[in-house]
Amino acid sequence: MPNEEVKIDIGDVELEEAKDSKKKEKKNKKEGVSKEEFNKLAEAYTNLEDQYAKAMSTAAHYKNLQERYQKDYETMMKYRSQAVMENLLSSLDSFQLALKFDAPTKEAQNYKIGFEFIYKMMLEALGNEGMVVVTPNVGDEFDSTKHQVVEVVECEEEKDVNKISEVLLNGYMLKDRVIRPASVKIYKLKEKEVEETTSAESVN
Repeated sequence: MPNEEVKIDIGDVELEEAKDSKKKEKKNKKEGVSKEEFNKLAEAYTNLEDQYAKAMSTAAHYKNLQERYQKDYETMMKYRSQAVMENLLSSLDSFQLALKFDAPTKEAQNYKIGFEFIYKMMLEALGNEGMVVVTPNVGDEFDSTKHQVVEVVECEEEKDVNKISEVLLNGYMLKDRVIRPASVKIYKLKEKEVEETTSAESVN
């Protein structure tokens, strides 16, 4: 019996292999990743989230430190002259008190003129550094942020209560900071004495 020749169509084989490959691809897509792979991916994602949160926290902390150091530096520069001014307060007070007195002689008047010149020069130099003199006037309302009461004086009128009756020493500020409040006297209302009147007509 003669052998029959078997013919194989290469195109058909390739077509079948392509179909099998597509079937496997579809099967893999349907199955997706395994549970173990999914857990690894989830863990990696969580680690990335933690690292990102830590990085953001570190960046925020660094920014806060930078802002705080910048603010501290600006404050230090703003009030850098305070210690010098505080050391000069007693000298300024001495000049202020000396200039309040009348000069009885020509020589004393010359001294007073010299004191006044030095006093003005000191105030001008300190003013260039940001110092402001607090000079309340008699009759001004008492301000607890800039004035310090050293004595209370009685008054008859209620409208004068809590007003300045005398300025003893000037106060001083460095820009917006009070170095020392002004020393003042203020008025308080005089307590009225209760007069007990007895009428001869109202006899028990």
